Amino acid sequence: MKYIRWCPGCGNYIILKNINYILKYKLKIKKKNIIFISGIGCSSRIVHYLNYFSINGTHGRSAAIATGIYLTNNYIKILIISGDGDTLSIGLNHFIYLIINNINLIYLMINNYVYALTKGQRNNIVLKINILLLLLTLKCKFIARVYDNNINEFYKIFTKIFFYKGFSFIEIIQYCPLFNKNIINYNNIFLLKNKKIIKNNKYFLIYKKYKIYKINIKFLKKKEYKKYVFIHDIKNYYKVFLLLNFFFKENLLYIGIIYNII
Repeated sequence: MKYIRWCPGCGNYIILKNINYILKYKLKIKKKNIIFISGIGCSSRIVHYLNYFSINGTHGRSAAIATGIYLTNNYIKILIISGDGDTLSIGLNHFIYLIINNINLIYLMINNYVYALTKGQRNNIVLKINILLLLLTLKCKFIARVYDNNINEFYKIFTKIFFYKGFSFIEIIQYCPLFNKNIINYNNIFLLKNKKIIKNNKYFLIYKKYKIYKINIKFLKKKEYKKYVFIHDIKNYYKVFLLLNFFFKENLLYIGIIYNII
């Protein structure tokens, strides 16, 4: 195992620790049964520090490499670890065909919204593409989002999909202490609780006239609450479609399993 080289406080440390702990001690996956593929970027270095077979490929081409491995060795579990720039800029075309062809792998997109390896240029593509809605419309069967230090949620999601046969996607919002300290704005995060999407037990989503709205619970009457509160269903395509449109438009984050029909 190589010397780990990231900036102090980088969110990749905890992502690396979580992946290694789950595979080694919880799922107890043998080295011969798994391979990691990555491209170029800070997060792509994770594969160097795991005691498993891995390929650190060229920029944006991890999808092509993974497809080749799947076609020749489909008994091996494939995991792609790729950054937001690696996935959504130079690698977007290949990424789309991974979803369309339902290649059997887990795709971990580590998103810090910047090109940190080249000293912090803003990744404007992330802000312009509703990536989760793209996944939904291309018929991806499992979509989830976590942030790097949300250990329990990541464990629950990762173990749930590890043995699924097909393409599954997890976006991990990663803290970058050097170039994007404010990446995780906890005021913008909504969680699922008893099928209701809420923020700080204060703000709820309501569904009225085919649209979703955010509202403070104190301004909602009991009768209106029962009638209009948005009840999320991770298996309902239409509800997920509305939800992803709303969150992207309002620049909010929904953490957890977003869509699951596996």
